[in-house]
Amino acid sequence: MVEEDYRAKLKLMAEIALPYIAPIFLLPTRSSGPQDIVTNGTVAFVDTGTRKLYVTCKHVWDEFITRRSKSAAVTIAIGLGNVSAPIIFNDAVLIDESSEYDIATLDFPHTEFIIDAKKQFIALPSWPPARAEVGEFAFVAGFPGLHRIPHADNTAVTFHEAVIGDDVISTSERHFVLADTQHQRRQVTFRAGLPEFGPLGGLSGAPAFANRNKKAELCGFMYQGGDGVEAIVFISHASHIAPDG
Repeated sequence: MVEEDYRAKLKLMAEIALPYIAPIFLLPTRSSGPQDIVTNGTVAFVDTGTRKLYVTCKHVWDEFITRRSKSAAVTIAIGLGNVSAPIIFNDAVLIDESSEYDIATLDFPHTEFIIDAKKQFIALPSWPPARAEVGEFAFVAGFPGLHRIPHADNTAVTFHEAVIGDDVISTSERHFVLADTQHQRRQVTFRAGLPEFGPLGGLSGAPAFANRNKKAELCGFMYQGGDGVEAIVFISHASHIAPDG
C-alpha cells in the first residue's frame, strides 16, 4: 500500500472512532495542572441496547482506586478536546470488572457532556457483537501517553489520537491479536512533531473495530501491547460484556 493510501486509510479510521472515545487520566487533586497528570488510558462510550456504559481496562480503574485509597484528593477525569476543563469522573460507579479479560464497565450519572462534546455511544444492531476472526482487518484507536502534549502556557493539554490497524492473526476464548506480519505498519500522525511510538501506554481500553461490509463494527478493547510501531496488540473480545454491563 503506497504511503498516501495508508495515511488516508488511517485518517478515516481515526475519524470513525473519535466520537466514541476519550482519554481518561489521573490527577493528584482536582486543582492539579496538565503537567501533573500521573497516567492516562482510553475510555469508550458503548450502548449495548440495554445500558449505556463507559468501558476501559480494569488496570486503569484499579490504578485510580489504589491511589484514591492513599489520598482522597486523587481525581480521575475524562478529557474532551484540548483539556483545560476536564469532566471529573470521580462519581463513576463500577458495574463489573474482570481480571482475566482486563475490562471494567462503569456507570456515570452525568451524560450531558457526551452531547455537548459531540461525542456519542457506540450502538450496535444487537448485543453481543460478533468476535473478530483470523484474517479480518481490525483497528484500535486511543490516546497514547507519548502523544499527550501540554500547551506552552501549561494551562491545558491536548491528547492526540493514534490508530493501529492490522490483520487479526489469532483468536482465543480470551482475546484476539493484531500483528504486523508483513512489516507494513507505519506511524501516521495528524500533527507534526509527535514522538515516534514507544510504549503504547495510554491505549489501554481503546476500542477495536473490525472492517465488515465497508462498516467499522466494535469487536473488542485493547488491554496490552508491546513497544514501538511493530508492537503486537492484544484485545479482549467485546462480547465478554453482558448487555447490562
